[in-house]
Amino acid sequence: MLLKKIIKRTVLSILMTSAVMPSICAAKDNSLPNYKHLIESTLKQIERSIHNSSTYKTTKIENINGDISSVIATYDPRRKPQSPWHLITIDGNIPSKNQIEDFLISIDDSKPSKLTDFIDLNSLKFREEDANTSTFIFEGRNKKFGDGAIGKLDGTIIIDKKENTLLSMIVVSNSAFSSKFTMNISHWRMGFEFARQGDLAIQTSQKAEMKGTIALFVDIDIKSSVSYTDYDHFLISR
Repeated sequence: MLLKKIIKRTVLSILMTSAVMPSICAAKDNSLPNYKHLIESTLKQIERSIHNSSTYKTTKIENINGDISSVIATYDPRRKPQSPWHLITIDGNIPSKNQIEDFLISIDDSKPSKLTDFIDLNSLKFREEDANTSTFIFEGRNKKFGDGAIGKLDGTIIIDKKENTLLSMIVVSNSAFSSKFTMNISHWRMGFEFARQGDLAIQTSQKAEMKGTIALFVDIDIKSSVSYTDYDHFLISR
């Protein structure tokens, strides 16, 4: 049981993550500065909203080596300095006091990565476009993996040209690598989906996959998905 908790905490620390958008013109290499600005400013706006100026509900389904669990919670930054998180159910049941405490500890320990931490904007390159979308590729990043992942992650980001918003961002490993958590990773993938709600961009889902070994001998096969729903935005008083 202790080993299982240690593995889960380590995995969660890796898998967790977290302004009005400027207009842009046609997708060509000479428009890259415009797209870089769009991508960076939109991801930062989503991060500010998801941490500071929005309430929402998350539904997380996690499969760790065949052990499936589901967690539903709500987030409201106005609850601070207490925890902004409120646990609703675990596996469809009302949580016990111990489960609530474990949930809040896991949230505090996870320290989710920023969306901008997954993309090297200086490596952004135009790949293709059609009537509705523009697709770009980039070198992916994940600081939690350390130097072992450098050059081993590829990213794709898709932009809705008509709505002038981000649709998705995917970062996936192109080969096996070792991380600083004594993990040998044979496959890793992180995907984000976005949408536009009024003048704001919002994150609607996050999906992660990871296969490999931890502590040299324990196989891991993990899939997780988080949906973000029931958004409500509010103004921050100054």
